[in-house]
Amino acid sequence: MSTAENVHYLPGHEPNQEADQSAGRGSGAQLEDGYVRTANDIVEGLMKAPLTSRESRIIRAVERATYGWQRSSARLSQSVLAEMTGLTAKRCSEAVNSLLKKKVLFRDGGSQSPIGINTRVSEWDFSTEKSKNVPNLARDTNWGQSPQTRDEKRPQNRDTNKDRKDNTPSLRSGVGASKGKTASGSSTEYTADFEAAWSLYPKRSGSNPKREAFKAWNARISEGFSTDDMVAGLKRYAAHVSAKGNWGTEFVMQGKRFFGPSAEFETEWAVATTTPASGRQTPGRHSNLQSPDTSNLVKRGDGTYEF
Repeated sequence: MSTAENVHYLPGHEPNQEADQSAGRGSGAQLEDGYVRTANDIVEGLMKAPLTSRESRIIRAVERATYGWQRSSARLSQSVLAEMTGLTAKRCSEAVNSLLKKKVLFRDGGSQSPIGINTRVSEWDFSTEKSKNVPNLARDTNWGQSPQTRDEKRPQNRDTNKDRKDNTPSLRSGVGASKGKTASGSSTEYTADFEAAWSLYPKRSGSNPKREAFKAWNARISEGFSTDDMVAGLKRYAAHVSAKGNWGTEFVMQGKRFFGPSAEFETEWAVATTTPASGRQTPGRHSNLQSPDTSNLVKRGDGTYEF
């Protein structure tokens, strides 16, 4: 028996154990202040998942906002995630789209729909991460050998007279070849979905490079955005521009920014509606006039009256 167990206290002078325990709770996190119940399969899956630091922070935020409130999904805007994680709204959007693409998160509906953690861990797909690894290079069996020991044929450093004669184009053909190369190099094949969306884009006064907008369009698709969401956002923006009277002006946003990393197509772009003015409620100054009494007058031939 220890010395502490042999200590006896006078009645009414025993140590307050509850006070000691409450003081200990103030020095650290306690379950009484709230906790998150997460399945072990999800926790173990996240341990092995090759996630980036931003993706891991987003996962923890979604876990806190869903399982912390006993629900499977929640509607989380980019501003809410930014406040929870300390990331910018743009970085939050990129991380969410990446996790949706990897099927770690799920979303039922459009870009404003609730999100949650996919409980089917076997469906998580990190194949894109594996493809980023540098492939093994084929071993060079001739490495370390001097050039003299290799069975090789030295290339001809200069063209022979015959080669120069055959390969020298005329001035006319050279100009044509140069033009043909430039024309083929500048051509861009646009997808049918982008062409349909571009036909809906508001007209703009000034430059609005289509090729740059197409690059941004493809970049958003690779991040997990759907073409339907982008087209829906474009329709809202077109209605907004038309309502503001900015169609065909320099105030129209360029396509490369609208489809850019800031994902302007996710904005609501609400159109302000005005109530038309009601008709005149008060009568005019001549509204109470009545037709004159002509019973006591003599009608003339020209239609007028005389006394």
